[in-house]
Amino acid sequence: MLGTRLLVIVSDCVQADALADLVLDAVSHAARPFSLRLALPLGTESILEELPREAIGGVTLQGTLRFYPHMEGLAGVLPLLTDETHFLFLKGLHAFSEKWDQGLLRRWQRLPSPQAVLTAWVSAANGDLPPQAYLPAMGTVEEDAVEIVAGLPLVCASTVVKTMVINPGLLFGSTDFLRQAHIREDLLSIAAFVADYSVYAIDRPLLWPFYQPPKRYLRKPMADELPGHFLARFEQFAGLSFTKRLVGIRSNLGLFAQEEGYPQRMPT
Repeated sequence: MLGTRLLVIVSDCVQADALADLVLDAVSHAARPFSLRLALPLGTESILEELPREAIGGVTLQGTLRFYPHMEGLAGVLPLLTDETHFLFLKGLHAFSEKWDQGLLRRWQRLPSPQAVLTAWVSAANGDLPPQAYLPAMGTVEEDAVEIVAGLPLVCASTVVKTMVINPGLLFGSTDFLRQAHIREDLLSIAAFVADYSVYAIDRPLLWPFYQPPKRYLRKPMADELPGHFLARFEQFAGLSFTKRLVGIRSNLGLFAQEEGYPQRMPT
């Protein structure tokens, strides 16, 4: 992990006190808090008054923060990039497990190629039920958009699982992806496919949303956004038809590889 610098990008939250809790949780549970920077929505600068002045893990929190025009989506972050090697994009408030940054980076480093991103569909904690990681999958097709839903639960997965669906609520990878791919949040799955980036689902809830997330969609791109043959190839591989408003059974589970399952570990 030496030499890495991670930019955590937070969207869909403009409450300074809630963002302060997220920043504290992320930094205090990180294996390398000094490698973190956080990009928060413009208009939430009052968070600086909510954070403690003393250093946490050798880090002065105020010095880690950047603010970006969140209405522009991920494109609004590009001018902030300097020496960051990786990014984590989150929509809404999340909680973080111990050494969450180390867990993400190690999984990414073990992938066959650096031209890959990690994603997850993770449930919120619910009473005594802990968060659970699922394969991101395709649900109902509605008016040129398909809902991204929880597919097969990764209860016994022993490693990350290859998929084709990015949950725009949680995405991790090299900052090269932000520079090279079409990064509209509702087109990320197709953008990764076109840019030849592999997508893998995280096998563990290394972080999870505070609340059950709202519906998220993969939108059919307009003709001027993507040539038709790229969309046709994506639909073919993903088992999806925007025109017929259909998705295959495997797509409902999130299984897009040749294998019918995924590497598993024995339950403990």
